[in-house]
Amino acid sequence: MRNQRIILVLLILIGTFCLLFSQTASEKKKELDQVQKEIKQAQKNAQESEAKKKKALANKKNIANQLSTTKKKAQQLKNTENALKKDLNKNKSQIAEADRELKQTFSSTNRALNELLYHDCRSELLNELSEYNYPISFIINNSNEKYRALSSKKNSLIDQAIKTEKKVKSVSSQSSAESKKIQTYTQQSNKLDKDISKYEKDKKQYQQRAQKLQKDAQELQVLIERLTPKPEDKPEYSYLFPNSTILWPAQGEILRQYGTQTHEKYKVSTMNNGLDIALNYGSGVKASEAGEVVYAESFSGSGEMVIIDHKNGFHTVYGNNCQLYVKKGDMVTRGQVIAQSGNSTTLGEPCLHFELRRNGKPINPGAYLK
Repeated sequence: MRNQRIILVLLILIGTFCLLFSQTASEKKKELDQVQKEIKQAQKNAQESEAKKKKALANKKNIANQLSTTKKKAQQLKNTENALKKDLNKNKSQIAEADRELKQTFSSTNRALNELLYHDCRSELLNELSEYNYPISFIINNSNEKYRALSSKKNSLIDQAIKTEKKVKSVSSQSSAESKKIQTYTQQSNKLDKDISKYEKDKKQYQQRAQKLQKDAQELQVLIERLTPKPEDKPEYSYLFPNSTILWPAQGEILRQYGTQTHEKYKVSTMNNGLDIALNYGSGVKASEAGEVVYAESFSGSGEMVIIDHKNGFHTVYGNNCQLYVKKGDMVTRGQVIAQSGNSTTLGEPCLHFELRRNGKPINPGAYLK
């Protein structure tokens, strides 16, 4: 009789484990399919980053050519501007010299006339001039011709200076425009350098993520094979908790709710099977309800993970831990600390991933948490 009871208990336990493992294996297969989709997406993103990088490199080469041509043109304009300014300064010096000669000529003519008309010895001076056939009209005419020639020369130099100034302004304007082009091309080139660096970084990240996901997929496949049992009869469960609700495994901000989530960086939609709760690294993680630990070891992508069978058709899952305080086969009580929280490889910050499963299938734990 006693042996029959032992056999019955063993059959029940075997049935429980078979149900758990078959359902867990089914869910892990779904997770494997999702991981494989993410691998393809990561590989696609890496290819897109490489294409963007090549396009940016081609644009940079084109801008580099334009920048080189513009710099040469700007230098030529600068040289032309300097030469024109040199000519302009020379013109201004010549204008100043012509003006000085004009003033000198005007002054000399006035002095000669004054001496001739008002000098006390003007009769003697007139006699001297008559000896050499220099009438007064000759002196005046000669001065006027010289004055007119100098005035014409000065006006010509002024006209030339005005034209040169216009050329200097035109060349200076062109030079300024080319300088702005150089600044624009330089800014575009610097931006492309940053874009190229970003695309290369993104490509490496996507490749690394694809490699990690491939490794996760391999480990997940091994776990599926290990958890897949032979078909057994499924026991009946109450699907009830002693207190109707379960405890929060930890208190913290909810980073991700239960349901479909879209990754901001990788643009991949995935199903979040539970809640992601923000915690300080090393915070205590409590069992939501009493039960038996059926899984307590590292799982790729989820850190150290614990699964508790509550013997009522429900299981709770605690992922992203850095240290476990329980092992497979341990019986735990409600509220017992079973682990220390660690970092999430998905979210990149400390948090606890918590799931509630009914018959091995994830459900929203919000309706049961107290």
